[in-house]
Amino acid sequence: MRKIFILINLFLFLFSFNINANTVKNIAFGSGQIIFEMDGNKVPPIKVDFDDENLMIFIEFENTKPGKNIKEILNVDGTYVKDILKYEYDNNLDFFITLKSGVGFTTKELTNPGKFIFNLSKKKNHTIVIDPGHGGKDPGAVSYGLQEKDIVLKISKYIIDELKEDYNVILTRDSDIFIPLGDRAKIAETNNADLFISIHLNANKNRNAKGVEVYHYSKNANSYAMAIAAFENSVDEKFGIIAKDYTDLIVGDIVYNINMEKSVTLAENVLKNLVENTKFQKRQVLGARFTVLATSKVPAILVEAGFITNRQESKNLNSTWYQKRIANAIAKSVRKYFNE
Repeated sequence: MRKIFILINLFLFLFSFNINANTVKNIAFGSGQIIFEMDGNKVPPIKVDFDDENLMIFIEFENTKPGKNIKEILNVDGTYVKDILKYEYDNNLDFFITLKSGVGFTTKELTNPGKFIFNLSKKKNHTIVIDPGHGGKDPGAVSYGLQEKDIVLKISKYIIDELKEDYNVILTRDSDIFIPLGDRAKIAETNNADLFISIHLNANKNRNAKGVEVYHYSKNANSYAMAIAAFENSVDEKFGIIAKDYTDLIVGDIVYNINMEKSVTLAENVLKNLVENTKFQKRQVLGARFTVLATSKVPAILVEAGFITNRQESKNLNSTWYQKRIANAIAKSVRKYFNE
């Protein structure tokens, strides 16, 4: 009888020792990461599931208990996560992680010490084509020793830096090469783009002219907008490329009207943010028959980010700080466009 009693107690002791043998001692947050840190060198058996309707990750650590610092509810005001709920059930430790909209995840397990990591990132649901104007044998406007093609390429690359984490962003050119106007629009069509944004600098014989303005495609234009469009549209012919009249190939009236409405909305917001970011003079949002915008089946704008022929403005446009501020203004407008 005494032997049986001892064996029963030994069994209960060993069983209780094995219950909650593992501990999640801490939950750390890195750059786009949730890190479950174990108190040992390994991660226990786990289950991971995802409820895509409620945007909720379920993770269960078998035979595991929470450390003293693990709270019942962790309110996370972050880019990717809303909150994390802890729940203990049948010697297992469960967490419910509610993601923000448009967030995806992958997992990774590490040993020595044991860690289970969620890598979080925004799903890239939209494609934007950024078109740095001119390039190669076409310098664009030239003034004060600066060439338009060089500055707009730098600005465009800064736009990529601003948006690449959340969007598929494509440059029509990423180096100093010449691309005909019609081919630029084809890049957007081939890649099923949602937006097309062409980046340029303005020029004027009047060196006092300054400020920013933004264009969209329109069949109707005032004389000033027509002159700007005529200058930009002359590029192909200037360099020996037979210019096709793309303006007569504009998509049907219904699509044209929808695109124009959306393009105007985007253009107005870009203009507003450019002025706020750079303190450049606010000019206008205008419509004209730009070849590079003519055949676009998606909302498209052309940004004149300042006057290269104005001494002070050209100096600003050549500075990294202003280039990044211009890029930031355009990126903010893109985010607003897709989030409304």
